[in-house]
Amino acid sequence: MVFENDRIKLWELFLEPGEEVSLHTHTNDYYFYVIEGSVLEIFNVNGDCVAKAEPKTGDVLGFKVEGDQLIDESGQLDSVPATHWARNAGKQTYREILIELKPVGGKSGGETVTEANNSPS
Repeated sequence: MVFENDRIKLWELFLEPGEEVSLHTHTNDYYFYVIEGSVLEIFNVNGDCVAKAEPKTGDVLGFKVEGDQLIDESGQLDSVPATHWARNAGKQTYREILIELKPVGGKSGGETVTEANNSPS
């Protein structure tokens, strides 16, 4: 995490080709800005690939948490599980800035992240 206050958490994510971000759970809505695009594969807790995406440099994507699913506000992706892990399946580095929105009042369950050098996507 790069920054946190009573309204947001700001994360920066770098994934080299083939690198993974570990299993984590999103409990708050969030947006991310793609600094360097690549091909991402998203996996559920069982290790099944449930989505493949190719965010482009400059894209801004937003996701709403609805139950145990993440809903892409743009409608480009099908819903994906709020608990998931991801892999950079492309040939170039993937970089993003993720902004997690805390509920009004600043209380947040946040995200469960077990990998120290990478933030969730």
